[in-house]
Amino acid sequence: MARLVKHSKTEPLEIAVGSEAVYICMCGLSATYPYCDGSHSMAEGEEAGKVHWYDKDGFRNDAEEDFSSIRGLD
Repeated sequence: MARLVKHSKTEPLEIAVGSEAVYICMCGLSATYPYCDGSHSMAEGEEAGKVHWYDKDGFRNDAEEDFSSIRGLD
């Protein structure tokens, strides 16, 4: 079954683990998910309020639907 998962953040979450920092992917684009690999740079410049999806080459596409009925999509 296919699933649409909304990620609205465009930067990772920094978590302190002892004296080191670990960065958790919050954009959903990381190839090393759940860890950040810097892929959030693709989300830079996304238009607020629009839904975007990314193809396998990292190209940004605008969704044709607004998916307003999906929970948490404000």
